[in-house]
Amino acid sequence: MCVDRVGNVWPQAGGRADQDEQHKRRIRETVNVLLSGVSEEDRILLLLKEVEGLSLKELEKIYNVKENALKVRLFRARQRVLKAHEAAEEQAAKQRTPNLGVER
Repeated sequence: MCVDRVGNVWPQAGGRADQDEQHKRRIRETVNVLLSGVSEEDRILLLLKEVEGLSLKELEKIYNVKENALKVRLFRARQRVLKAHEAAEEQAAKQRTPNLGVER
């Protein structure tokens, strides 16, 4: 067994390559879940910038806006991803909390 920095326990049976592949798969799944919580416009912009690695200059040409406007859009898109993540975490915490029949 192997314990990562977050405290997840992983079997070591498949070796390092399997662990790396599992880790990559979990990251992809997490990113997909996070991006599913924002608009298609935000999702495309973030994917172009963060995944495809396009520069702000390249994005300026695609979106036909100035660099500062893109920086603002990216900042706001990232903020919306964080809000979506926080909302999902809050919902998951509510589902994990057992209802003992006590009203609040």
